[in-house]
Amino acid sequence: MLPCMEMPDTVKHCLNTGSSKYINLHDGFGMTPAMLAARSHGDRAECLKLLLNAGADVNAKDIHGMTLLSLAAGRGQAGCVQVLLDAAGTQHVNCLDIAGQTPLMLAARSLGDNVECLELLLNAGAKIDTFDMYGSTALLYAAESGNARCMQALLYAGASKHVNTSNHQDETAIMLAARAKHNNVECVKLLLDAGADIHTLDKFGSTVLAFAAQSGNVDCLQQLLDAGAYKSINCCNLQGETLLMLASRSLGDNVRCVERLLSLGLSVHGQDSEGRTALSLAALEGNSQCVVALLAAGSDQYVNLPDFSWFDTVDVGS
Repeated sequence: MLPCMEMPDTVKHCLNTGSSKYINLHDGFGMTPAMLAARSHGDRAECLKLLLNAGADVNAKDIHGMTLLSLAAGRGQAGCVQVLLDAAGTQHVNCLDIAGQTPLMLAARSLGDNVECLELLLNAGAKIDTFDMYGSTALLYAAESGNARCMQALLYAGASKHVNTSNHQDETAIMLAARAKHNNVECVKLLLDAGADIHTLDKFGSTVLAFAAQSGNVDCLQQLLDAGAYKSINCCNLQGETLLMLASRSLGDNVRCVERLLSLGLSVHGQDSEGRTALSLAALEGNSQCVVALLAAGSDQYVNLPDFSWFDTVDVGS
């Protein structure tokens, strides 16, 4: 295998000293040197071009059925994507891997500002309405990753007509965006403007507010309440979990979300199907600030519930 795929001078030296005979050698994961260049961190377009010019197979696939274009798109490598489009045209633009995912889906779901990569694929004829084996589309993946600029590009390209399409878990784009850890307020706004339905349920009975509560993002929660989702504020999912429970067990700085739900009158007295309260769930995740807020709201009566044996691991005095 050619070493240091991210270093053009090293690749050039290897090719000039006899390594070209290994140019299409696959490693144990089915990866060729060109694939390694395409999926490297940092745009390795120059390396990839050297390998292709030396005879690298542009049609090669790894053990997951991923082409060079899929690998480059999944890393958001716009330069590599352009090199591959120049070398192979559009023949791989809508190629599916073994999970049924296209390069466009992989670009949409990857983290980082990779809208340039996504736009190259759209301009090359990438289909926006393809579903993978999980029932997901490029728009659903962009929502899940909180990739606002990619979502905007997809909506502009026509994905708005699929704004309420759901995956096999009955999760819509606005649900996934509300739960995303990055840019979820911006993503939710884009979807609301595109006509997203905020009153649907996923297969577990969760509302879009429930997804926002899971993220612990009070701004996203308030955004959805202002849009009319307050009608489902007292809904429970099929496990009996309330919004307060979901917010209490979410990771990160979620105390503002819990405090907002308490200010709206949500009860601290509910128990889910396993007998857990918002207080016990907050303690389970070590969310001490949420524990303090819930105790102040009247949850102190649940301190000695049998489900609450881990309470002493949380410092409520800080």
